[in-house]
Amino acid sequence: MDVALRALLLALSLATGFACAAPINLRQPPPQELGEQVTVLSETDTAWTPIEALAELQARGALGTEKVLNVGIGRPPIWLALELENPSAEVLPRRLLLGQSWLDHIDVWITSPDGSTRHWRTGDEVEGQPGLNDVHGYVFAHDFGPGVHRLLVRVATADPLTVNLRLRTPEGADAEATRDRYLYGFLYGFIASLIAYNLMLYIGLRRRVYVLYALYLSAFLLLNLSYTGRGALWLWGDWLAVQRFSNVSLIVLMPSAGLLFAREFLDLPRLAPRLDLWVRLGYWIGPVLLLGTMLSNAYEAAVWLAFVVLGLFVFAMVGLGVYAVRRGYPAARYFLLGAVCSMLGTALTEFSVWGQIPFSVWAYRGIEIGMMLDASLLALALAQFVRGEVEQRRDAERAARADPLTLLANRRGFIEAAELELSAAARDRSPLAAVLVDIDHFKRVNDVHGHAVGDRVLVEVAEGLRQAARPGDRSARWGGEEFILLLPNTGREAAEALAQRLREQLQAASIHGVQPPLHVTASLGVAEWRSGETLAELVARADAALYRAKESGRNRVEIDAPLLA
Repeated sequence: MDVALRALLLALSLATGFACAAPINLRQPPPQELGEQVTVLSETDTAWTPIEALAELQARGALGTEKVLNVGIGRPPIWLALELENPSAEVLPRRLLLGQSWLDHIDVWITSPDGSTRHWRTGDEVEGQPGLNDVHGYVFAHDFGPGVHRLLVRVATADPLTVNLRLRTPEGADAEATRDRYLYGFLYGFIASLIAYNLMLYIGLRRRVYVLYALYLSAFLLLNLSYTGRGALWLWGDWLAVQRFSNVSLIVLMPSAGLLFAREFLDLPRLAPRLDLWVRLGYWIGPVLLLGTMLSNAYEAAVWLAFVVLGLFVFAMVGLGVYAVRRGYPAARYFLLGAVCSMLGTALTEFSVWGQIPFSVWAYRGIEIGMMLDASLLALALAQFVRGEVEQRRDAERAARADPLTLLANRRGFIEAAELELSAAARDRSPLAAVLVDIDHFKRVNDVHGHAVGDRVLVEVAEGLRQAARPGDRSARWGGEEFILLLPNTGREAAEALAQRLREQLQAASIHGVQPPLHVTASLGVAEWRSGETLAELVARADAALYRAKESGRNRVEIDAPLLA
């Protein structure tokens, strides 16, 4: 045993006069954190030895004022002293738990009643991070014999100096770990499934919004792994250069990924070019400033930058959500609600870590809860976004097959439907007929009354076709002033009768808004489908019959000659 350790052992064994509460009963460790039961003191400008720290703690130490001690960012190291009593005659195995995982340097000394002292050294910048646990932070297991034991702890970090000190039985610590692992397993599974789902959507649909959302979720997942210590345990191990800047880097990169996603989701380059410039500046400036702090090894500046960027990010997302709601953007309400949840959760975590509000488990996990709600609502927003795109595509396809003036099918839409009817007629050997309708002297209507009246005439004729058509009939504007009807399960005579009724109906109608009221007539050509005939051939014969009707004086129905046996 070296001289310094012997001196510490003696000092701890003789230490009296601490501003301590009653010793902690090791038989029944308190369920709460121990911050209010320790003597605490911040180090001055020069580093103290344990002996110096004991002397300062005896002279100036005070009881902690919070269950979780929260000093803030860039503060000097703090020292803690505590007495632990085993009133029984048996040895009690206990675990001292100390968070958070990002604390750079941790020294723990426990002196037993027999004078023996045990020392642990670990922390975020200590190779191997001895005692690091994926749930509890750092774990120090010790067997406490009968009597009073004295605990001395030194914690130093450039990150937020938050000390969450707990004492647990092995069974209690394991139970807490199991519960937390289930909770984090659910969180990670939920986020990972959303990432996989959006990557599959990207592969299938080739829309950048999905891969950017997956990138945003991945950045949050990596950030959580980093600040809970799981990154060091599972991913980068002893790579201290990565470990040192992992938290601050991911705190900065996650907002950049979020702004990239928001920019694409809200289509800012097209809808708001000026706002888009600010968003683009926003997702570049953080990483650039972070790189500057890393190159200059200004770690404390990097920490402040990270928290400022994160705070500005959540407000920016809320602002973008408000803007999108005002513009009536699809799924904007989901986006805004998710941003508000993320903002509240992040604010709770930031203020808790900074020491602005009392530290609690729920406040500390606020960012996780907020991000889960945010991810859920953004998933709903993306679902509505997809649904909106599908509906827009369906509307566009419908519009591509419809005439915008008369709302009948256009030639393209009619041909697609008619081909199916021809196939059905061929399969079932059922009759089929076509009727071509041409408005008489339509050019004169436009020349005399104007195109607005001409459009009204076209709409009136289209309405006449809709009224004359039976369920299952297909009607369309064939082009210009020509219309067409396809009549499934209809022979030559029935088609002629329907065409006559339509002609009479059109002749009796009048176009209002013109003085005197305007009456129009139409010429019609009818043809019955012949087995093996194409649609183009059927329409050509109906067109030939229509030509004869016009040549014969208009306002009449002509029928294509039957096929001679």
